[in-house]
Amino acid sequence: MLADMERRGIALNFANFYHELYAQHLRQPSDRSLKAAVEYVPSLWNIAQLLKDAH
Repeated sequence: MLADMERRGIALNFANFYHELYAQHLRQPSDRSLKAAVEYVPSLWNIAQLLKDAH
């Protein structure tokens, strides 16, 4: 997904990535891995930010 976003000229940041992920989930609502990603990616991002800020 990141390579596709980069190819299309979309800036690689959390907001754009999550937007693309959510849009893909809406197109394929039965895909359980996309559903899990939509639910857990924000939590993982927050943990990454906490770890980054701790240094």
